[in-house]
Amino acid sequence: MAAFGEKRFPRDEGFAGFDSETRVSSTGSLSSFECSYLLKYIEKRDDARPGSNPWSIRHTLIYQKVSHEESKLFHILVRLPLAVKKILGSSVLNRSGESSSFIEDWTNLHLTCFNSVDHNLHQFINYLDEEINNLFKRVIMAGVEPDKLNEFDTLTSTTNDFKSLQYLSDQLRRVINIIQLNTLTLECFQKKIRDLETLPFQASSQADSLATLLKQLCNIQSEHAFSLLSASTVLERAKTISDQASYLGLTFQCGFHVLTCRSSETLCQ
Repeated sequence: MAAFGEKRFPRDEGFAGFDSETRVSSTGSLSSFECSYLLKYIEKRDDARPGSNPWSIRHTLIYQKVSHEESKLFHILVRLPLAVKKILGSSVLNRSGESSSFIEDWTNLHLTCFNSVDHNLHQFINYLDEEINNLFKRVIMAGVEPDKLNEFDTLTSTTNDFKSLQYLSDQLRRVINIIQLNTLTLECFQKKIRDLETLPFQASSQADSLATLLKQLCNIQSEHAFSLLSASTVLERAKTISDQASYLGLTFQCGFHVLTCRSSETLCQ
């Protein structure tokens, strides 16, 4: 819960967490399963100014206790993604106001939460890729036709482009970090589910639910792997363009220094 305390640095946190506890009855069957974990996700910012980065990195806490002895489910859900809120709002109760089949299977909550992470993540990577592509065009133009650009504007714009690339690269590194953290959380969760599969169940439907959960988690993990590759590729492009911008900045700075020296000599004469 300390992850949601008041902080004075960027919204996302460079950590994750997973914990669980399994209790077995005297007959060897599953008595209760308790788990808690953090998930990173991307959400649009309501306070984003025009032209600024509209995306924000956030995290959610999912806590669940499944008690077969009491036939009850206990949940603590903190700062859920908007997509998950909508799904839960329409799935928990049926039209008659009674509990739906969604909550009869405790694995549905985890599938909903893990599935919600990837879509906005792709949107954020696409946004960063587009911003880097726009900077690439400006950097290339400055290098190909520098004689058409004002010396003062060229030096200033190249410096600004370099700073923008550093910011976008930092965002990509943070995206890569949250994908890796979510993947680690997935792996921990999958390991616990496999441990549960070794226990005898009171109903065959429970075993089917765990098998379905594992299959879906494997698919989500594959999607994370593709997202990680995509973000890493965009970061490499940003590094290459940043090197070009840095080189052009030095070139323009040297040219401006020579021009200033010549102007001073002319003035003295």
